[in-house]
Amino acid sequence: MGGQTCTIRNSSWYYRKGRCKSIAEKLEIKELLVGCIKHLITESNFSDAVNLVLTNIGKFHKADRAYVFEVSEDRTKVTNTYEWCNEGVDEQKQALTNLDINELKNWFLLFEQKGFVIIDDIENIKEEQPIEYEILKPQKIESLMTSSLKQDDKVVGFIGVDNPHKAVGDTSLLTSLSYFLLTEMKKRKVSSTCLL
Repeated sequence: MGGQTCTIRNSSWYYRKGRCKSIAEKLEIKELLVGCIKHLITESNFSDAVNLVLTNIGKFHKADRAYVFEVSEDRTKVTNTYEWCNEGVDEQKQALTNLDINELKNWFLLFEQKGFVIIDDIENIKEEQPIEYEILKPQKIESLMTSSLKQDDKVVGFIGVDNPHKAVGDTSLLTSLSYFLLTEMKKRKVSSTCLL
């Protein structure tokens, strides 16, 4: 009986410790989200704001890369428009321009259905999604998390991280930021159109 009590206490302690970490992590996400939104809204240079946001996301998730991809106006191509890379990680942005959107059709189906894509281990998609696998493998991607950017119920891009080591599987930061990022992109697009 005494052993069970000890086990329950230990289990409870581990549960509380894990729960506190989860609460602390959620608080950290909320604080980071507020800071990122502030940068997006107040920074006069949108590219600088996005790059700062990606830096914060990448560092929070302890990821190799953080990025934004945008769909072309004619909805046939996808381009990596913004990128942050951790120290020692090769940039991929230049190689990821004008990808045929059909090469990522499985992702876009998931974006439509769920709003995000999480790949825990790219080796698990090798057989079912060989095109996506062939895009990811040369980039040394082992896992990733992405969240869609949607406008008028159409996926117009996505924001994501490669090889995250913190808050793995938790897309809440990416999902929340995707809304604010898209809102700022639309506002700035309207502003630049008005100036023409």
